[in-house]
Amino acid sequence: MTCASAVFGYHGPGIPQFYDFRLCAERPGPITTTMGVDVVVNDGLEALAEADTILIAGWCPGPDPGRPAGRDRAGGRRPP
Repeated sequence: MTCASAVFGYHGPGIPQFYDFRLCAERPGPITTTMGVDVVVNDGLEALAEADTILIAGWCPGPDPGRPAGRDRAGGRRPP
Protein backbone atom coordinates (compact mmCIF):
# COMPACT_ATOMS: atom_id res chain seq x y z
CA MET A 1 0.00 0.00 0.00
CA THR A 2 2.84 2.40 0.79
CA CYS A 3 4.46 2.04 -2.64
CA ALA A 4 1.13 2.46 -4.43
CA SER A 5 0.30 5.64 -2.53
CA ALA A 6 3.81 6.98 -3.13
CA VAL A 7 3.45 6.51 -6.88
CA PHE A 8 -0.24 7.24 -7.47
CA GLY A 9 -1.29 9.35 -4.46
CA TYR A 10 -1.26 13.05 -3.68
CA HIS A 11 2.21 14.64 -3.68
CA GLY A 12 1.44 18.16 -2.56
CA PRO A 13 0.48 21.51 -4.04
CA GLY A 14 2.04 22.42 -7.34
CA ILE A 15 2.69 18.79 -8.33
CA PRO A 16 0.32 17.50 -11.02
CA GLN A 17 -1.97 14.69 -9.94
CA PHE A 18 -2.73 12.27 -12.75
CA TYR A 19 -4.66 9.64 -10.76
CA ASP A 20 -7.69 9.54 -8.52
CA PHE A 21 -6.13 7.27 -5.87
CA ARG A 22 -8.55 5.46 -3.56
CA LEU A 23 -8.31 2.59 -1.13
CA CYS A 24 -11.15 0.11 -0.91
CA ALA A 25 -11.90 -2.90 1.25
CA GLU A 26 -14.57 -5.51 1.69
CA ARG A 27 -15.68 -3.66 4.83
CA PRO A 28 -14.81 0.06 4.74
CA GLY A 29 -13.66 1.69 7.97
CA PRO A 30 -10.48 1.62 10.04
CA ILE A 31 -8.09 -1.22 9.16
CA THR A 32 -5.17 -1.89 11.47
CA THR A 33 -1.86 -2.26 9.63
CA THR A 34 0.96 -4.59 10.69
CA MET A 35 2.63 -1.47 12.16
CA GLY A 36 -0.32 -1.09 14.54
CA VAL A 37 -1.58 2.09 12.87
CA ASP A 38 -5.12 2.33 11.53
CA VAL A 39 -5.76 3.33 7.92
CA VAL A 40 -9.29 4.57 7.30
CA VAL A 41 -10.73 3.08 4.11
CA ASN A 42 -13.74 4.99 2.81
CA ASP A 43 -14.73 2.86 -0.19
CA GLY A 44 -16.09 -0.66 -0.50
CA LEU A 45 -15.36 -3.14 -3.28
CA GLU A 46 -17.93 -1.44 -5.53
CA ALA A 47 -15.23 1.20 -6.21
CA LEU A 48 -13.36 -1.43 -8.26
CA ALA A 49 -16.04 -1.14 -10.98
CA GLU A 50 -14.92 2.45 -11.66
CA ALA A 51 -11.18 1.75 -11.62
CA ASP A 52 -8.92 1.80 -14.66
CA THR A 53 -6.00 0.38 -12.67
CA ILE A 54 -6.27 -1.97 -9.70
CA LEU A 55 -3.37 -2.78 -7.38
CA ILE A 56 -3.74 -5.50 -4.76
CA ALA A 57 -1.44 -5.01 -1.80
CA GLY A 58 0.41 -7.99 -0.37
CA TRP A 59 -0.56 -9.06 3.11
CA CYS A 60 0.71 -11.39 5.76
CA PRO A 61 -1.08 -12.12 9.01
CA GLY A 62 1.87 -11.04 11.16
CA PRO A 63 3.04 -12.76 14.32
CA ASP A 64 0.71 -14.98 16.30
CA PRO A 65 -0.16 -12.91 19.40
CA GLY A 66 -0.40 -16.11 21.48
CA ARG A 67 3.11 -17.23 20.53
CA PRO A 68 6.14 -15.95 22.46
CA ALA A 69 8.53 -14.08 20.16
CA GLY A 70 11.51 -16.10 18.95
CA ARG A 71 10.19 -19.49 20.13
CA ASP A 72 8.56 -22.32 18.21
CA ARG A 73 5.33 -23.88 19.44
CA ALA A 74 6.66 -27.38 20.03
CA GLY A 75 9.51 -27.15 22.46
CA GLY A 76 10.38 -23.58 23.21
CA ARG A 77 13.42 -23.72 20.91
CA ARG A 78 14.44 -20.79 18.78
CA PRO A 79 13.67 -21.44 15.11
CA PRO A 80 16.72 -22.22 12.93
